[in-house]
Amino acid sequence: MLHHGDPLKFSIPVPDVEPAVVLKALAWNSRQAPKDVADLCSLLAIVHAHQLHKDRWKLTTAKSGTRLDTVRALHSLVSMIDRGQSIEGLTMPGPRLAALIRAYVGAPG
Repeated sequence: MLHHGDPLKFSIPVPDVEPAVVLKALAWNSRQAPKDVADLCSLLAIVHAHQLHKDRWKLTTAKSGTRLDTVRALHSLVSMIDRGQSIEGLTMPGPRLAALIRAYVGAPG
């Protein structure tokens, strides 16, 4: 509502979850920021809770390009978790994040 009482309508485009995962995984891979790990935890939990991977999710079959780079970055994170390395920014137990990555992201090949 505007100050004088008139409604103001607008639309906000919301991207699909996969491009957000791609963006955050590649950001984490280059800067190792805790906020990127926190966002990846949230995004992969959303994918799992809402089964969003069934519609347009292509990270399970990535063969080249940005998606393959994303797969490699996420599996690098899994390797760190498996080695017991401390990872700042986790908002869920590390093994849970690793399991979500394994479930929804293909092998790096």
